[in-house]
Amino acid sequence: MKPPPAGKPEGYVAAYDPLTGEQKWTFPSTTWIMASLLATAGDLIFTGDPEGNFFALDAKTGARLWSFQTCAGHRGSAVTYAIGGRQYVATPTGWGSLVGAAQKALWPAAPDGRPGSALMVFALPEVRP
Repeated sequence: MKPPPAGKPEGYVAAYDPLTGEQKWTFPSTTWIMASLLATAGDLIFTGDPEGNFFALDAKTGARLWSFQTCAGHRGSAVTYAIGGRQYVATPTGWGSLVGAAQKALWPAAPDGRPGSALMVFALPEVRP
């Protein structure tokens, strides 16, 4: 592993048309996005960053629709489930590991990943018929 030519840590989430390969949009990040992406049938994409931000993007445009500071970095996989017709999104938080240390070794000026671990659960707005 080595720093990029510009030396600046950054990353992004991007959407591509699966038939043409055309890039539809990108969403920039100040560091690596190590958490998995979760896409819902309602055209939402959820993920989190090492700085503790868990957020939702519009799957069609890449616009940030919502964000919550969980106070610990993200590198796990969010899940969605429903109980009684209400949809929920759960995400683990926690930072550390060799990869987190490698990021600081490569880019000392990068934002610190936030340590700690918890399971955060969010209810999506109810859809009324």
